[in-house]
Amino acid sequence: MRLKTTALCALPLVILPAAGALPSALAAGATPAAASLWALRINAGGPAYTDSAGHAWQADQYYVGGTAASFTSTTSGTADPKIYQTERYGMSAYKIPLPSAGIYKLTLRMSESWATTAGTRVFSVTAEGQTVVPDLDLVKTIGANTAYDVTLPVRSTDSTLDLGFSATADNAKINGIEVVATTPSGSTTSPTSAPAATPSASPTTAPTTAPTTAPTTAPTTAPTAAPTASPTATAVATTSPWPVTGTKALYVSPTGSDSNPGTSAAPFRQVSRAASVATAGTVVHVAPGSYGYVESTTSGTSSAPITFVSDTKWGAKISAPGSTNAWTNTGDWVVIQNFDLSGSKYSGIMSTASNDRFLGNHIHNMVPPDCSRGGAGIELQNYSETNVDSIGNVIHDIMAPTSDCGLIHGIYYQGPNGGRILDNIVYRTSGWGIHLWHNANHVMIANNTVFQNSQGGMVIGGSLEGNDIAPGTDSGTVVNNNIVVNNGYWGIREMGRVGVNTYANNLVYGNASGSYDVNGGGVPTGTVSADPQFVSYNPTGTGDYHVRTTSPAIDKGTTQQAPAYDLDGAPRPQGSAMDIGAYEGGH
Repeated sequence: MRLKTTALCALPLVILPAAGALPSALAAGATPAAASLWALRINAGGPAYTDSAGHAWQADQYYVGGTAASFTSTTSGTADPKIYQTERYGMSAYKIPLPSAGIYKLTLRMSESWATTAGTRVFSVTAEGQTVVPDLDLVKTIGANTAYDVTLPVRSTDSTLDLGFSATADNAKINGIEVVATTPSGSTTSPTSAPAATPSASPTTAPTTAPTTAPTTAPTTAPTAAPTASPTATAVATTSPWPVTGTKALYVSPTGSDSNPGTSAAPFRQVSRAASVATAGTVVHVAPGSYGYVESTTSGTSSAPITFVSDTKWGAKISAPGSTNAWTNTGDWVVIQNFDLSGSKYSGIMSTASNDRFLGNHIHNMVPPDCSRGGAGIELQNYSETNVDSIGNVIHDIMAPTSDCGLIHGIYYQGPNGGRILDNIVYRTSGWGIHLWHNANHVMIANNTVFQNSQGGMVIGGSLEGNDIAPGTDSGTVVNNNIVVNNGYWGIREMGRVGVNTYANNLVYGNASGSYDVNGGGVPTGTVSADPQFVSYNPTGTGDYHVRTTSPAIDKGTTQQAPAYDLDGAPRPQGSAMDIGAYEGGH
């Protein structure tokens, strides 16, 4: 048990690592136009405080047990290190009063100022009874004295937000807690515009959220629904704009066995085993833990997709060292949602099928041995696959960013009518952040944040060479509301065979060769050429990629093809117009 330090009076899609749990330190707040949003900020273990954005933090309160402590060390990766110099540790809960039941944006602010070695402190956090931060070791994850914030949507069914804390090593701790309403009145119901998560959902109303670390409130234990057809839908992650529904259920757990029947009481051990028996309408619930390479070959249908979901955001980790891909999918109408994928050679998710959806995944640290072949965080490897969505994913460190390999990218689309690429954050790839090629056309690319990629931000193009299929011309693609900054070479570039594509209201800045290099019939309009003013920027991706209330991205987007939700799950717009980038609303 650690010794008590100075006691004080008593009265959080990235993470963007801070994250991966995504990687990122995130702050909560409202846009100037949404100033009426209710918010409560607690400086855990410390006195009242006003941060650099002008937000008022209340002195520590609403806790159950624990001890206040303060430190003199300065925390990096944040504009407000003072918040991280006080903490409460050893508490069992915080019970935070709310104006009403509803959906709120929760940010947990954390930094390790006491432990110096991995394994000294390991703890978990629940929100409304669901694990949102599992087995967090801050020193191992981000290092000492570095901001690590977790932002996620939570639903409360009453007027109290219940946070629970437990530890497997030393004590749980927290530095700051922010709770912000998602509507001016404190939303009492789910946004009515959130459609069912089916591949055929309308582009203009499709939900597109992903928190910045474990951002859902999905159950951490398998639901008790029977694995056979049921008159009611199986559902998890009820606060997510991507509702998970199905008529059958299978379960996978690190404590299971592939000889089991795959029920909640007797789950499978590997995701691939569940994939081998799943049929149209099946929801495969995957519990937190580590799993090997996955292959899914069976197709769902438009009304009954096959859904694979990590019931805790990024809690199910697919690691496949030595494998070409972490997950290979050849089934149509398949949803892969909320997984953490890493360690494979060339691609995180490689798919050759149509009408699939890849939602809210954290894909990172691919380790290609060389630049002899292509790969990507998400790779569509079929010239004829159509209508595939990549929404709300955080993708980074795809091959060493310093390797400058033009064949390894963040998101790579090859097929026609390619679907949607929305609300993703892509950084530190050795190639391009988002790359369309071969037979790609009519793809919607909107509200992504793309930075620090070695080759550049985005390629829009087609090709007709070698065994490529005709026509191989990228035309009809829409590129709107994206933040594309600090990439090698061009920000947004047309290459190969291109027709008329649309470029509207993108913030393009600080790219080595320039903002645009387009040679087709499309003319960029509404371009913002200015620093986006991230809350905190770090080339390694450990910053907070929300934008400040003074950002030139605020209210400068277009509604054309814009997603209805942002990476945090907040409805768009929250001001007088859409914001540019993966997040809506300044901080």
